Amino acid sequence: MNKFVFTLSVLFLVCSCKNEQTNSKINSESKNEVFKKKNGEASANDTESKLEVKESPKLIKTEKEYNLESVKVLLSQEKSEGSGVTCSAKIDIFKNGKKVDSLKFSPEAVGGDYGISNGVKLTDHLVFTKHGDYDGRTLIINNNGKLHNVAGGINYIDKEAQILFANYESDLGGFSIFDLKGDSVIMEIDELGDSEIPTSFHKDFGNRYFMRCEKADTEATSFWEFEMDFERMMQVELEKGDLNKNNELTQLPSLNVDCVCAK
Repeated sequence: MNKFVFTLSVLFLVCSCKNEQTNSKINSESKNEVFKKKNGEASANDTESKLEVKESPKLIKTEKEYNLESVKVLLSQEKSEGSGVTCSAKIDIFKNGKKVDSLKFSPEAVGGDYGISNGVKLTDHLVFTKHGDYDGRTLIINNNGKLHNVAGGINYIDKEAQILFANYESDLGGFSIFDLKGDSVIMEIDELGDSEIPTSFHKDFGNRYFMRCEKADTEATSFWEFEMDFERMMQVELEKGDLNKNNELTQLPSLNVDCVCAK
């Protein structure tokens, strides 16, 4: 009987030692894992979790309202900033509370400014400019809610005659001329050809209108005169000093346009 009890006691001690060694090993491995994580040695699961975390794009939404007698114009723009910039710009036109027209652009941020500018009031018209995609537009809205969309982006005004000249903001070289009194397009050319790029518009020599151009490849200067009554233009010989800042038409102010409605 005593031998039997002695044998059981020995077996019990051996098993207890093995269990303690196993538990010690487990605790040691757990501590090592904690130590690795604290020192930046994350497990595979931790690495995968970190890779899945993506920064959400920043979304900026703005609106601005304009009123022209019974016409309301709502400009709304939405810009997303993240890995790349996206822009959505829209104009909605209402007359007596009823929507009569709308226009939407999704311009890419190439060629400088992008989006739609704040509106400028000229007599009974509102003038906006659209930028981006190398396709500038001048948007003219009258007090009846009618929208004119012409080549432009950079605008000049003859305040006395109420004639708007617009330089086509693109790499083609073009322009448009709009009669604010008659609410009509006088001329519009998307591409002059021969690498001609308009640089300014002028009025001189007895209320005659001129355009100064430069060739994109050589920067050579050329001069053109508009014959409004015949809706045509012709190249003329002038001295470089004949068209200058004193007879240049007033350029409408244009702040940086970045798909956000200015306050």
